[in-house]
Amino acid sequence: MNNRLFPKLPAWLPKQAASKNKSSKEQAQKIIQNLTETSNKFMMRASLKASSIPAGYTYLGQFLAHELSFDPTHFSDHKRPNHQVLRTPLIDLDSIYGKGPVGSPTFYDQHTNGGRTSFLIALRDNYYFDFPRMETNNNIPIIADPRNDEHLMLAQMHLALLLFHNKVIAQLIEQEGLTPSKDLNPALIKKMDALFEQAQRQVVLHFQSIVVYDFLKKMCCNEVFDELLEKTVKGELANAQSESMLQLPVEFSVAAFRFGHSMIRREYRVHLLSEHGSASLFGLKLEHAPMGRFFDWRLFFPPIGEEFVEGKLANFARPIFPFVTDFMVQRIPTLQASKSIVHRNLMRGLEYGLPAGQAIAQKLNYTLVDSKFFQENSPDIYQVLQKTWNSSTDYTFEDFCNHSPLWFYILMEACCQEKGERLGQVGSYIIASTIFTILANDKNSIFNWKDENGKHWKAHFGAKASQNEEPMPYTMIDLLKYTDIYEKGAVRIKPL
Repeated sequence: MNNRLFPKLPAWLPKQAASKNKSSKEQAQKIIQNLTETSNKFMMRASLKASSIPAGYTYLGQFLAHELSFDPTHFSDHKRPNHQVLRTPLIDLDSIYGKGPVGSPTFYDQHTNGGRTSFLIALRDNYYFDFPRMETNNNIPIIADPRNDEHLMLAQMHLALLLFHNKVIAQLIEQEGLTPSKDLNPALIKKMDALFEQAQRQVVLHFQSIVVYDFLKKMCCNEVFDELLEKTVKGELANAQSESMLQLPVEFSVAAFRFGHSMIRREYRVHLLSEHGSASLFGLKLEHAPMGRFFDWRLFFPPIGEEFVEGKLANFARPIFPFVTDFMVQRIPTLQASKSIVHRNLMRGLEYGLPAGQAIAQKLNYTLVDSKFFQENSPDIYQVLQKTWNSSTDYTFEDFCNHSPLWFYILMEACCQEKGERLGQVGSYIIASTIFTILANDKNSIFNWKDENGKHWKAHFGAKASQNEEPMPYTMIDLLKYTDIYEKGAVRIKPL
């Protein structure tokens, strides 16, 4: 059963279909094909400036998508997946912890504290640089979510969280006056299990802070973010629904949270070791990378307010505009028959019966983005898309912009309302309300967790771990700096 934010709104279908004596769905499919071709033609001729969004946020969003759900359908299949519960709809990092040291022992270092505390991480030349892999089985990663090995950035983000946990648990063990050991007696096993649970809880809470105060705050428009944050803090988004009953709304999973597809670049600079240093994140092999600086996080999350890292321009995402790079077609051969991921996203929205974006904007009393608004606020992009639209069809580009599929509307809205620098009102509402509702109904989230003294959570690890009573937002840069990989790209182990 699908969860919907707007269950009473009708599904998007072309308004003219009934008057033209054609099947609404058949005409919708032709219009989607038209937009797909229009998007592809546009990308072949477009040379877009980057946004001011650091490129790391594109893939922080992808990591979060993997954390929240697991869609088992093939990339080229636009039809509804069968709805098995393959991931908890909570931000609890089960995508890295699996079932824990007892339930998923292969993810944990069996030579440290009896395998009860720390993740297993691969070493090369005294550097931690990758997660472990099956050497006899095509280097398949030994991690809770193999999708996080899809490309270098996701792999490094997953690794960063493994390293973050390992440093947190090491600090907690040291604070208890304990010494790491290969074998444990029953009393120590109980103690280490308790410390693991404490470390896991803190890692999850720090990550939740990153999701709210770093990712959402940067990607959502200010007024929607601030309003929903205030409601969450006041408890207005909490309900009596049990955690096990929470489901991601289809408006979120099928449309809104796919906005990141428009931000993907063809290439990224991944290190500072050569003059160019640029490569596709897909297919880049860790074994060919120089140790120590093979991946420079500063290029993806540059220091706040800075565009250059040691004289080299950092990576910034494409703006959130209503099309995707042609690289997405070439990158995924299985999508050739359907032209691009544009086709897949729109067809999925059609199959799920998602409403038109304009209908949601009217429901929420937000600014309506239509053809006129598009022309007035982004005339250059509107004109190019209009020129490449197949005018032989009954449905004009103006018609399409006045009554748009939700995924396209969210991108068009971001383009018009925020110049592609963040999401517009509808996109921000769907994404922020979904994530805030998940956190509001999680009794262990940053909004609900309290320590033994009844105090709300605050950062414990890194520069923002202070005696301040006021909690300070934790960011991805804070996590990377605490883990000692922000400027190094790999962690050198201490000499024995």
